[in-house]
Amino acid sequence: MQIIYPVSEGFDPRKARFHQILQTSHALAKRGCEIDLIMGRNEFDLTADVLPYYSLEPHSNLHLHTVCMLRREGNQKIHVSWNGIFHFACLFKIRKMIKEKKYHALYTRHPNLADFFLRQRESLKLPIIFEAHEIFHLTTERKDKIQKMKAQEARIYSKVDGIVATTKELKDHLEKIFPISTKIAVIPNGVNIQFYDGSKAEEKNGSILYVGQLYPWKGVDTLLEAMFHVTNGELHVVGGEKKQIDDLKMKSCNLGISNRVFFHGQVSPRKVRDFLKSASVVVHPLAKKNTNDAEFSSPLKMFEYMAARIPIVASDLPGIREILTDQVSALLVPPDDPKALAKGIQVMLDDPKLRQRLSDKAYETVQQHSWAKRAERIEKYILDIHRIKKVQHG
Repeated sequence: MQIIYPVSEGFDPRKARFHQILQTSHALAKRGCEIDLIMGRNEFDLTADVLPYYSLEPHSNLHLHTVCMLRREGNQKIHVSWNGIFHFACLFKIRKMIKEKKYHALYTRHPNLADFFLRQRESLKLPIIFEAHEIFHLTTERKDKIQKMKAQEARIYSKVDGIVATTKELKDHLEKIFPISTKIAVIPNGVNIQFYDGSKAEEKNGSILYVGQLYPWKGVDTLLEAMFHVTNGELHVVGGEKKQIDDLKMKSCNLGISNRVFFHGQVSPRKVRDFLKSASVVVHPLAKKNTNDAEFSSPLKMFEYMAARIPIVASDLPGIREILTDQVSALLVPPDDPKALAKGIQVMLDDPKLRQRLSDKAYETVQQHSWAKRAERIEKYILDIHRIKKVQHG
């Protein structure tokens, strides 16, 4: 199977979606699929910089391409962002590629790209598969863009040949809101289990860990408030930008817990693995108030925690419950409730047998959520789309 995967951005190691895109593409390549991954050109070399960053080896089936774009990336001074340059450069490259080889699908998770290529579908003669991670008009902070985004999403979902949703909760909402044109496959995110195997070896008693971005919907402010009620242990926060870290440092000072909270900023996946080695418990405190972002989330970090055999305290949200079960593979607590979160953390810290039981079950569960399993499900779905199209066209 041959798949074209365009991504209308230049690589940015701070953004988890690139981890997901590279791991999914690499896993598909290892299955025998030929993947042409096309990204915007910036200062990173995809083979020399990006693959090693995620501990991935080059693969003969994974072809990495870059095309020009006009976007503000990293520390560039340019403030203009116009997708059109990338779209047309990408279209030109794809038209050249399909003259040389037969492809089975164009696969993307970027709505502007999906919308653009749907208008080119007749000339490309390629099924277009859209991977949904959120409902953009519900999660955007740009209130002036809501109606435009909703119209674009409705257009995409009524026309694409296939839809992959990362949670059942997201699938159910898509089917309620939009005129869906095709069967939706629920395929969660995944993890490189071998990368984290053996990482649980040097536990530092009382070490509480959060890894991820520091956006409000991630719930780290609630985690800090919870730490006020946790009687022992120290919190290590890995990830985030300087301004976000400074704001949270101020909050921890105001709460009187700054001597027990340590911020480490953005680190590489290998460094994350090192932090996991010493953690007694990891916290996934997604927020629900004033946001829809967490409602549909299939968080990469959750799978990494499971693979590393670290016991998890997480917000009790629909997308989380699709993977974790309260008292079986994790402790799930009400979101946005510092005292409930503190109680969950304290119970976990005080009960080594509970930590062992929950982390063992989570590790058992995550075996079904490797990147290889995800790639297998995506390949099967695309083949199903092709079979349906053959029947429809006689």
